[in-house]
Amino acid sequence: MADTLPDTLITPGHQRYALIAGELAISGASELLRFHREGADGFSPFGDPEPVAVLAEALLRTARIEADSYPQTDQLNAEYVSAVGRLAAACDHFLQDQCSLTVLDIDGHIPAEDSANG
Repeated sequence: MADTLPDTLITPGHQRYALIAGELAISGASELLRFHREGADGFSPFGDPEPVAVLAEALLRTARIEADSYPQTDQLNAEYVSAVGRLAAACDHFLQDQCSLTVLDIDGHIPAEDSANG
């Protein structure tokens, strides 16, 4: 398999990101469904990690894939890619400021600086 799929800008790394984003989205959605069935989990309505953090991470990864691979053939597409980039930046900012969720790299590994800290 080539490093880039034909007629797209999607790489095998993006495919790995998509898998991780999908797994995170499923985890967040599962917690929302559990809450619907069972109600609050102790002092918080949700379990740990909370679905907002998990879904923000899934959205961050999805937005990065789309921003990297969306064809910028005209001004409208370029504006969309810019907006997706801002969405990714907002998710990243939220996760760094508000969440203790460990962010994985594109290959699904804990970055060296995070693993050294705990």
